[in-house]
Amino acid sequence: MGANRLPGPQRQVRSEQVIDLGTMCRQRSASVERTGFIQHEVELQRPLIYFFGGAGDGDDSFARFESAYNKIADSLKLPKIYGIQHYRVRDDVFKKYSDASHEKAFFTWDTDRLVVLARIFRSLRFNPLTPICLVGHSYGGDTAMDLAETLAASYGGIEVNLVVTLDPVSSKERITTANIKSLLGDVADYIKSGFDQKELGKFKYNGYSRTKPKNVNLWTNVWAEHNYDPIEPSNMVARLGGPWRAQAAADVDISMPKGVVHFDADEMFKEVQSYVANFPHYWRGKDKRKEQVRQFLDKLKGFRE
Repeated sequence: MGANRLPGPQRQVRSEQVIDLGTMCRQRSASVERTGFIQHEVELQRPLIYFFGGAGDGDDSFARFESAYNKIADSLKLPKIYGIQHYRVRDDVFKKYSDASHEKAFFTWDTDRLVVLARIFRSLRFNPLTPICLVGHSYGGDTAMDLAETLAASYGGIEVNLVVTLDPVSSKERITTANIKSLLGDVADYIKSGFDQKELGKFKYNGYSRTKPKNVNLWTNVWAEHNYDPIEPSNMVARLGGPWRAQAAADVDISMPKGVVHFDADEMFKEVQSYVANFPHYWRGKDKRKEQVRQFLDKLKGFRE
C-alpha cells in the first residue's frame, strides 16, 4: 500500500462556489484533457474529511434514551446516568481538527445518506481526484462504513482513501422504547451474576464483524475493551447498541488500554492521527477514479438536457 505523494502545492477551492469546471481548468493550466479535467490534477485538490457522530451527538436522541433508562434503572438496581450526551465527537474531535487544507464537515449518525453522497459527488465534480476520508464514532462508525459500501456500488466503485471507525457500534438493531427494558434486564442479570461471561452472551451483538469494502484503501479500527469497566455508563450504552470491537478485516486494529471508555473518542482519535494526516496520499487507481467521475458527469449532463 504505497503512499504516492502528489507534486506541487495544493490550492483550496471552496466547494460551495458555483464555478464552470471547464473555464476553471483553462484558467489554471494550458493543458486541458478532452474530459475537462486538468492533467495537473493536484491544483484543484482539496481533500474531504467527514466526521459522523454517535448517539450522543444527536440533538435529543440520547436525552430521550437517558430519560427512559433512568426510569427503569431504579427497579433493576442499576446505576443511573446523567449528562453523558455531553461527550461528543463533534466537540472533542471535529471542532479540534485543524488541518485547514482539508474540507471538513460533521454529520450525525442518522443523517440522510443521500445528503452526504450529494456533497461528495459535488466535490468530485470539481476534481475527480478529491481524496476522501470518513471518520465515525459509535453509531457513526456504522454510518461511515455504510457510506463507503454505497460508494463501492457507485460507478464501478468510487475509491475511498481512508475509513476510521472509533469504537463502532452496529445500528442494525437500534435501542428503542420497545426493547430497552429487555436489554437493560440483560444488563442487570449480567451485573448481578458478578459479570459472568455466560450472562454476557445474552447481548445480541457481541463482536459484530464487518467486511472491508473493496473500494476502501485503508481501514483503521480503534476500540475500547468494555469489560474493563462494564457498568461505566458509556460502555453499557455501547454494549446495548452492539459493539464491533476487534475487526479482523481492518488494516489497522487498535485496542485501547484500560481506563479508556466508549465515549473517549478524542483519545481514540489520537491513535490514528498519523493515518488521517496522510490520507490524501493513499491511492490505488487514479485513472479509474477519473473515468468514474467522467461517467458521472456524462449522466448528469444527459439528465439536465
